[in-house]
Amino acid sequence: MCTAIKYNDCFGRTLDYEKDFGEELVRLEKGCAFDFIHEGKVNSKYSIIGAAKIFEGVPLFFDGMNEAGVCAAALNFPRYAFYRGARCYGVNL
Repeated sequence: MCTAIKYNDCFGRTLDYEKDFGEELVRLEKGCAFDFIHEGKVNSKYSIIGAAKIFEGVPLFFDGMNEAGVCAAALNFPRYAFYRGARCYGVNL
C-alpha cells in the first residue's frame, strides 16, 4: 500500500513496490503542452515536478506537485476498490 503526505511546501510519498519501473525525477516548465484524449491540447499554467516514467516521450507521473502547491499521487490500495463496469466518460472500453 502506498502513502502520501503534504506538510507546508513539502510533499512526499512511499512507492511500495519491489519492481523498478524506471521512474525518474521530472520537471516540466510552465506552458508545456499536454495532449489529452477527451480534452484535446492544453498548455500547463504552472511548472510541475514529480516522479514519472517517460514512455514514448510522454511523462507518466506517479506523483507530483505544481508551483501553486497542488499535489497528486497515484496511490495503490489493493483489494480496497472495485469497479462496476468497463465504462469511462460514456465510452465503452
